[in-house]
Amino acid sequence: MEFLNAPSHKTFRKLGKVLELSGCLVTIDAIGCQKEIVRLITQQNADYVITLKKNQGNLYNEVEKLFQSGIGTGFQEIQHSTYKTEEVGHGRHEIRHYLMLSGIQSRLDPDSIWSKLNSVGMVESVRSLDGKTTVETCRFTTTNMPSK
Repeated sequence: MEFLNAPSHKTFRKLGKVLELSGCLVTIDAIGCQKEIVRLITQQNADYVITLKKNQGNLYNEVEKLFQSGIGTGFQEIQHSTYKTEEVGHGRHEIRHYLMLSGIQSRLDPDSIWSKLNSVGMVESVRSLDGKTTVETCRFTTTNMPSK
């Protein structure tokens, strides 16, 4: 498949047409955060988790507002779940905080522009290595609802 040599949104469109995705969970970096790509995935009865970046404009801004509102109100009236992991090894200490907001389609996407968008998530990674600490935050969109 020659189109795999230069990954782009066109690559994902082509792959979505040739792969059998039914029942799969498709994970894609921010390059896949496009309405047409999520529609192709969900049309095949598959779910997605796609990284969300600032260049996604309105969706990113609305997700950010929702997280800030939730944090500010203690997540009143927002279905949410949290999880934390901690790893130590090879001179590295990393703590990850996961936050998932679910049942948010009517708030973020009332017109269903983003096919089957059910939840958004945020992962904050605090990593210490050789006395230096870095913090990274990643946001994502997904069709999935967290397990109880």
